[in-house]
Amino acid sequence: DVCSSDLAREMLSMSKAFLERKGLENPRLEADLLVAHALGIERLELYMRLDQPLLAAEVDRARDLLVRRGRREPTAYIVGHREFYARDFQVGPGVLVPRPETELLVDRARELLAGREGTRVLDVGTGSGCIAITLALELGEIADVHAVDISAEALGYAGKNRERLGAAVTLHTRPGLPAFGPLPDRTEASKLRKIDFELIVFAQFLGALTRQESFWPTSLDAEATVATGKVPAGA
Repeated sequence: DVCSSDLAREMLSMSKAFLERKGLENPRLEADLLVAHALGIERLELYMRLDQPLLAAEVDRARDLLVRRGRREPTAYIVGHREFYARDFQVGPGVLVPRPETELLVDRARELLAGREGTRVLDVGTGSGCIAITLALELGEIADVHAVDISAEALGYAGKNRERLGAAVTLHTRPGLPAFGPLPDRTEASKLRKIDFELIVFAQFLGALTRQESFWPTSLDAEATVATGKVPAGA
């Protein structure tokens, strides 16, 4: 049985055991997130209500979420959001889930642009918009941040996150960038970087250069498939 219990504490324990049997990497964390989502509360509040009796409908919701996760649907898709750089981003099928290692790219971008006024930044394959939005919020008025994606669905998520977080980011749809012309091929990238943008960010390279069995999470294949079919949208 995936989950059958009367108390939140019991449901949490059984959920963790179920996810462990499914071979997931962080069963305790994922159990916390899924059970809290099923109960409509935050993770911290869950631990304040461990001895609370549960309704049958709550148990059913938790069971459904756990079954979905057991089938390798990303937890962030199930709950509809993921934290990135201490901010909450809406995500779902059509974009890759923001990852902690991608925050290093933001750190590096901030280092490169520190103290520079009027910089223009382009985030290629923006996905949820987590990189572009974070840079816009962290850099403030010194940066003019643009983001592009081939997917209208991805840009939908980016637009929602931009508005919800109050970031000044200009979104564009490939193949054209208004006022900048089409996206460059590799031979034109350095020219564009010098003329139009001080910094071009392209998070897809993180996955492309490190796709090995020891690194590549099983859920990432599912994300890439639902994001674009073959080539992942931004991370």
